[in-house]
Amino acid sequence: MRWAMKRDRFTSHSMVTCWRIECIKAPPHDVIIASLCAKQQLSWKKHPMCSIIFLVMRMHELLEQGKSILHRLQAAGHEAFFVGGAVRDHLLGRPIVDVDITTSATVDTVAELFEKTILTGARYGTVTVLLEGTAFEVTTYRADGDYTDHRRPDTVHFTRRLEEDLKRRDFTINQLVMDSENRVADHHNGLEDLKNHIIRAIGVPSARFEEDALRMLRAFRFVAKLGFTIETETLQAIERAAPSIRNIAIERIQDELVRIFKSEHAMSAIRCMVDCGFAQALFDLEEGLSALAAAQAPFDDTLAFALLYRHYANLGEIFKFSQKRLKHLASISHLAAMTETAQFTPLTVFNEGLKTCLKANRLNQLLGFADQTAHLQRLAAELPIQDARELVFRGQDILVHCQPVRKRWVGLILNGLVEAVVTGRVPNDHEPLKAYAKRLKTNLEKSDNA
Repeated sequence: MRWAMKRDRFTSHSMVTCWRIECIKAPPHDVIIASLCAKQQLSWKKHPMCSIIFLVMRMHELLEQGKSILHRLQAAGHEAFFVGGAVRDHLLGRPIVDVDITTSATVDTVAELFEKTILTGARYGTVTVLLEGTAFEVTTYRADGDYTDHRRPDTVHFTRRLEEDLKRRDFTINQLVMDSENRVADHHNGLEDLKNHIIRAIGVPSARFEEDALRMLRAFRFVAKLGFTIETETLQAIERAAPSIRNIAIERIQDELVRIFKSEHAMSAIRCMVDCGFAQALFDLEEGLSALAAAQAPFDDTLAFALLYRHYANLGEIFKFSQKRLKHLASISHLAAMTETAQFTPLTVFNEGLKTCLKANRLNQLLGFADQTAHLQRLAAELPIQDARELVFRGQDILVHCQPVRKRWVGLILNGLVEAVVTGRVPNDHEPLKAYAKRLKTNLEKSDNA
C-alpha cells in the first residue's frame, strides 16, 4: 500500500503536529494506524498533550452536514470540533446515529449564530442546532464541579480550553475530536485503545464512576455494542463502585439495559456484569442475568426481559414497564414455561397469536429446549379460523336459535364454539355450530341448576 504523507497543522492548535495520511483505498482504520506506525517508526504520542492522526476517508453524511456548523462557529472566531461517539464510530467504520459538537462558543453565541436552536441543556452549555430537520447537540467547553447525586455535576464552569472539556468525559475512546478537515486529535491515548479494542476510563477510573454511576452501565454497553474489553483498572473500579448504581433513576438504567440487550455482543457484556459482581448490585439480578449469559441462542430486549420475568415475579416493580409491555412479557414467560417439553396446540396459537408463540419458542431455545418454529408455522397455517369474527354462527344466531338463553351465556357459548372449531371438533358451518351451541346451552343449564 502506498502512503503519501506530509506534516499538517491542527486547526486552532498550531503547537501540535499531525500527520496527513492518504491512500487510494482505505483499509480498516486500525490497519492504517498500525501500518503507519510500523513503516514510519512513529510513536502514538506526538506531543505531551495529545497525538493526532488525519485519515482521508469518505465522511459520513451526518458529519458532512455538521461541517457547516463547525465552519460557521470557526468563522465567528470560535473553536469547534466533532466529539465523542460520532468520531469513534466514524473511525471504526460503524453507522453514525447522531453527532455531538464541542465548541469554545457560549450558549448565547451559538443561539445567535443559528436560526433554529433549542436550549436543551443551557445550564450545562448544550444547545440543539437544527439543520434541515437534523438535530446536532452543540456544547460549550466546560469543567464539572462535584457530583453529589452520582449523575449530574452540581456546578459547571465554562472554559476556553478544549483539554479541560475532554478531561471530564467518560472513556478514552469517547474523547476523540475531529475538525472540519477530518483531522483527529487524541488527548488521552484513545486511538491506541480503539486499535486494541479497549474500554478505559479517563484519568482515575474510580473518580469517573463516583461522579456518574451510570458510566458503569455505559462501559458494559460499549462491550455489547463494539465487542471491546474493559481494561483491568477500569473493571476493578466498577466492582468497587457497583452498589452506587442504585442511586441512578430506574428509567436511565432500563434504557441502558435495553440498548445492551439489543446489541451484537450482548452476551459478552452480560457475562462481564455477572463475573465482576455488578449484576448482584443491580437490584439482585445476578440469577436472571446469569441465565441470560448462558443463553444458547441470540436474543433481543423483549426476550431478555421475558427471561428475567421468569426469575423475578416482581419485575414490574423493579422496572418501569407499561401495563401492555408487562402483560406481553408475562405472556411470553408463562407460555414458554408451559411448552418447554410439551408441544404448542392450535388453541394456544389462536389465543396467543403466532408472534407471541414464536417469542415463547425463542425463549425456550435460549434455555436449550427444542425449536418448534416449523410446528408453530404449520399450526398457524392450518387454523380453520384466524379470528372469532370468522365464525359463521355468531352471537345473534345464539339468541335466535338457543331460546331461552341467558345473556351471560352468550359469551360462554361463543368461546366454546371457537374452541371446538379451532381444535377441529366441529366444522365452521352453520348447522353443526347450531347443534353444538344447543349442547353447550344445555350443559350451562345443568350447571346452573346443580
